[in-house]
Amino acid sequence: MEVPLDMSTLLGVTDCLRAAVAPCLGPQAGHVVLTRGSEDHVVITSDGNQILGSLLLAHPIARLVVDCISTHCRATGDGAKSFVLLLSALLRGCRETLEAEHPGLPGHGSSNLCFRDKFRKAQQKRLASDLHAIGAETLHEIFKREIPGHAVAQDMTTDERGRRVLKRVLKSYFTTKVNPRMSDVLTSLACDVVMKFACGLHRLSDAVRFLLDNYFELCTEVLGRPVDRSHHLEGLVLHREFAVQHPSLKDKSLVYFVVFTEQLLPLSSEEQNLTFSFSNELEFQKCHLWASRYVQKLVERLVQVGVHAVLSTVKQAPSFQFYLKLNELSLVECLPEEEGQLLCKLANIFPCPSLGEISCVDCGFVGQAASMKSVLLGQQRCVCLQLENTSEGFFPCSLILCAPIKGLVSQSSAAFLGALKTLRLWLTTAEDNTVIPIEQSAANSILPDQVMLQNVVDHPMSSTTLPLLRAADSSKNSECLNSNATLTSSPGASNASVLADQPEPGRQHDLIKAGCLLPAGGTFELLTHYFLTSYATRLDGDDRSKTVAYSVLAKALLSIPQQLLQNHCGSQAKRRFLVLLADAQASLKANGRIREGLFCHTDAVDVLATKCLLVDAVVQCCKQLLTLDAVVPIDGKAKIAGLNSSDEDEDEDEDEDDG
Repeated sequence: MEVPLDMSTLLGVTDCLRAAVAPCLGPQAGHVVLTRGSEDHVVITSDGNQILGSLLLAHPIARLVVDCISTHCRATGDGAKSFVLLLSALLRGCRETLEAEHPGLPGHGSSNLCFRDKFRKAQQKRLASDLHAIGAETLHEIFKREIPGHAVAQDMTTDERGRRVLKRVLKSYFTTKVNPRMSDVLTSLACDVVMKFACGLHRLSDAVRFLLDNYFELCTEVLGRPVDRSHHLEGLVLHREFAVQHPSLKDKSLVYFVVFTEQLLPLSSEEQNLTFSFSNELEFQKCHLWASRYVQKLVERLVQVGVHAVLSTVKQAPSFQFYLKLNELSLVECLPEEEGQLLCKLANIFPCPSLGEISCVDCGFVGQAASMKSVLLGQQRCVCLQLENTSEGFFPCSLILCAPIKGLVSQSSAAFLGALKTLRLWLTTAEDNTVIPIEQSAANSILPDQVMLQNVVDHPMSSTTLPLLRAADSSKNSECLNSNATLTSSPGASNASVLADQPEPGRQHDLIKAGCLLPAGGTFELLTHYFLTSYATRLDGDDRSKTVAYSVLAKALLSIPQQLLQNHCGSQAKRRFLVLLADAQASLKANGRIREGLFCHTDAVDVLATKCLLVDAVVQCCKQLLTLDAVVPIDGKAKIAGLNSSDEDEDEDEDEDDG
């Protein structure tokens, strides 16, 4: 039996989520202690995405909203707390507007109640359509033409000045995610790693993109050490120990290595279509020695081309290890496949061929390294390979994150990854002063499973778009949100999935200038509020009906600076906010600018691109929620029409086979 979904339900859900993260907004905010059952897993954090992801949510709408927030954070690296606050304020404004517009609707009798519900639902969908239109047109116009004129100055003429700007951006990010001590450590570490990779300012964008693409291969988590022991290590850390290590390897000034992705076994009778016959043990040993000579020939070929070490992504046979020891070569085996691919990419080499192509091994398969040594990281012994030259033009270094317990090191890693995503949005086109697109699919698609960050390959700086998500396999999800305004759910389901409207094919979205920084503390929200109010006064004709939607969105944006002041000033926040709001509006009317530091007295900054994408995503999410009609409980094994056609065909084929 379906349960009607009204504004009170939506607002109740978002208010509960808001209560969990609102006290953690801003650098002066509090932190939340997260525990996991009886396990020794305790985390103190102010990261909104981590807090929301740790909640045990029973309501399908709550899971839906959290999945949408998680999708947005995976794309941009930030904005979870602001997302919840803005969405809650937007829904509250919609409800107040709908109640104020038609206070005299009949409220008694079954027929009157039915008429009232249908009428309010129609008005609710009309308001959602108006908000969507504002987000698609007016907001993008404001983000493109009005807001960039209020950006703070960035002096990146030298490496030292650029480093200060980079450190300012990173410091602003980390202070809202982790405690002050960890924030200082991660800020310095992130700045050092990015500058080290880029070898200056001219390749910052490429360095950040490379770090993001290979983050988990370049990052090593170390437990049992203080946080301030985190550092970067010259070279590429391979998360395996030497299986065979020759003492002379550490004394070599230049190390030549090869990479194998297949197991090298002695010659078998099956491969050569031969039959071996033995009459005694001696003949068997001779035959085995003859077969293993193929492995010996390969090792001798490696010695001929000057190889000192062999790196393998698989476990190698004992015979191969024996001949390596015999020829004074070293071996690191069972490397993760991703590390092997990254190593071949950086060294610009190919994996070595199989035994049948021994003669093909030449210099094109051999990489160069300045050194190759064993390092102890916590309780794990690894191999550090310092490459001589890389195809990407970077000098790679590995990130070593330390913390006393697992929860803290995971928190540091997540914060570092999020900071890189924020830097990507800032640096994507900051260097050539071009633009990036704002896609409208972040909230249209509330499936977090298939996130694709698309890069425009032919663009000089590869502009970054928001994720385009598609419907996931519904056999793995027992809840589905229908774009025709029906939400289906089943008790005990852990994830929510959405069949959202796909973006119009070939639609060209508006563009905004990237690389802009705004003073933090509510400047962006106040500017957008001011320009939305200004644009609403210019409406005429048919567009005048959208004035209410303009007012709702403009008022909702002020909820973020209000909460920042609430966390900072306590009981005096409301009075101070009204004073600052009046001061800011007067300054805008008189000078066309807001005095820097009006809402925030620190040098914290916000990346304009992340703020624009946040508002765009919230408006789209609100539109989707307002167009829902009901929650329908279903059986967890039930098929959703249109989703499981392929699964049904497979099940039918299995039934026929069983028959």
